[in-house]
Amino acid sequence: MKSRWLSVLYDSLDGMEVVCVASVAYLKAKQNLKWQAVYILIKKQIN
Repeated sequence: MKSRWLSVLYDSLDGMEVVCVASVAYLKAKQNLKWQAVYILIKKQIN
């Protein structure tokens, strides 16, 4: 379920915006485990 909205998000953004979102998610991940999972998923999408 999570990967579905993430792939929609990924498709609607270009490469640079995805990197920005990943950076924000990384910063939030230090405080929030949910965001850590989002960051990991985005990182997998990029690589």
